[in-house]
Amino acid sequence: MCFSGNGAKVAIGVEKGFGQQWFVNVGFCIDRIGTDEISRIEQSHMYFRLDRLFAQHRELIVGAGALDDMGQPREYEVFLGLLASEVGEELKRFANEQAIADAYRAGRFREGLVTKSVRDLLSSSA
Repeated sequence: MCFSGNGAKVAIGVEKGFGQQWFVNVGFCIDRIGTDEISRIEQSHMYFRLDRLFAQHRELIVGAGALDDMGQPREYEVFLGLLASEVGEELKRFANEQAIADAYRAGRFREGLVTKSVRDLLSSSA
């Protein structure tokens, strides 16, 4: 799933973890740094596990991907609703370079990978 907006792109995907655990990852690319499309989230300018961007929903997000947990089907349904509303809306907002810059400066993107090119760009345009 990808969103393009004003100067930035957002991609959402899944990755297999250990055992029966799956994780949702989110990647952000800033157009001024350069990218045509996000083919792999780990090649994004910034990428994070969704549960680290939305710590208030961590238990639900991780539980939705725990395929060996008996409560997983219910948590997955709740997670889909969250993705269609609150979480999805905030991620769509980040398809905007200024929104990414504001969130970065506010410390929102501490628990993931932020490339040097993004750090340099966002530091110079402060």
